[in-house]
Amino acid sequence: MGTGNRQTEADELQRDRARLTELRTREPREYQREAGLTEAIGIHLAMEERFAEAEATFREAIAIGEEHGDPMRHQRQQALAGAIAAQGRAADALSHYRLGLEFALLDCDESNNSIAVARYFLANHLAQMRLFEEALALIPEGILWGQRPMMHCLRAQCHNGLGQISDAKTEAEKAVAACESDAERMNIQDQLIDLLA
Repeated sequence: MGTGNRQTEADELQRDRARLTELRTREPREYQREAGLTEAIGIHLAMEERFAEAEATFREAIAIGEEHGDPMRHQRQQALAGAIAAQGRAADALSHYRLGLEFALLDCDESNNSIAVARYFLANHLAQMRLFEEALALIPEGILWGQRPMMHCLRAQCHNGLGQISDAKTEAEKAVAACESDAERMNIQDQLIDLLA
């Protein structure tokens, strides 16, 4: 991260902390906004690679939300899982990714993109843990929702990890074909360079 970006993140972090302090003094308390702003602070910390602080902040956001009913609990669990995974605690992160998907399935309509995102994050984490079959089961061929290029890319990586090269190449080609921009296409091609050669 460049110096300018770091300063911008630091400024935004400071602003969000000031907003949160002000929000906590209001009556009646606005717990959903408080949880959301706390999560935003956690995201700033994660972007600065301050993952232990981000983890503690995400846990705080989850606690605020749990106490007062939180429609975004699935998203906060995913953010927490990411901060935990970044600290090298894959098994602990896995439980939070699973919880994120569980909450998304409970709280969101099946057509909601939040479920697709939760499936993707969990499947991606499982693939990083080399649990390719379990990852593939979460993102079956017929359920590729809005994030189509990334879903196909992940499916390609899982098939490749299982030694299913033909299926991996097919998914790699689908990932590239589903891209809507040159930048997205280049990103996917970089990730799947060995399968597209």
